[in-house]
Amino acid sequence: MLRGDVARRPAVDPGLSGGLRAWLEDGVATIGERSESIRVTPNDLSGPWPDGGCHVNDSLALGALVGVAFRQFLSAGALSDPMSEGLAALACLGRRDIVGFIESMSGEAKAALAGELRRQLALMAERWPRLLPGWLPRTHERLTIPLGGGSVVLSGTLDLVLGAPSSGRASVCMVNVRSGEQQSWHRTALGFLALLETLRSGAAPFRLATYYSTTGELDVQDVSDQVLTEAVELTIDVVARLSAVEVVRAA
Repeated sequence: MLRGDVARRPAVDPGLSGGLRAWLEDGVATIGERSESIRVTPNDLSGPWPDGGCHVNDSLALGALVGVAFRQFLSAGALSDPMSEGLAALACLGRRDIVGFIESMSGEAKAALAGELRRQLALMAERWPRLLPGWLPRTHERLTIPLGGGSVVLSGTLDLVLGAPSSGRASVCMVNVRSGEQQSWHRTALGFLALLETLRSGAAPFRLATYYSTTGELDVQDVSDQVLTEAVELTIDVVARLSAVEVVRAA
């Protein structure tokens, strides 16, 4: 399902990446020079826009643990102590806010969190086969695209990427994992990441997927020009809104 039929993948459009970048550059040109860059991530596309920061809660903590556990599972296989290994991974990633939140939980709440993490990992082990080396699997893939001379930075991280960019047929599949319920903005977030990959490599990915660890479901979508153009339009809109927020704060 993730790799599909190679012969049916779309051909790479050599002019697409340049056209999308030019559109984005035109869209952010009115921002001008800034002391600090406006950083846009997939979460910014979901709205509402920043109101003072993201607060850690039970759902966010579980999602963070599942994300690092997913990547560790694909890289090294079954985890002997998912909670401890997950906390260590989050600490290495600099997510001490989440680590501190989990460590401050009551014993009962922490045990419930650990139990749900183990349940989702067991389901993950049932649903995910061993990834073949020929698929070139990479976990925790970072994407960063500066625009407007660095006044805007588009960034995001993928839990799993399969395949390498090609100048012939599209050959990259991108996967993110979510521990909550399916939401429409998850596809929007992946469309944004597909845009970043297109700008970075010059070739659009051919397929996007969200794995829902709570149920084991996989939501798959093929990348089209519409997916990428909608991502450009939304990104420009988000940059304008974030810029307006910064102007208000500075006033």
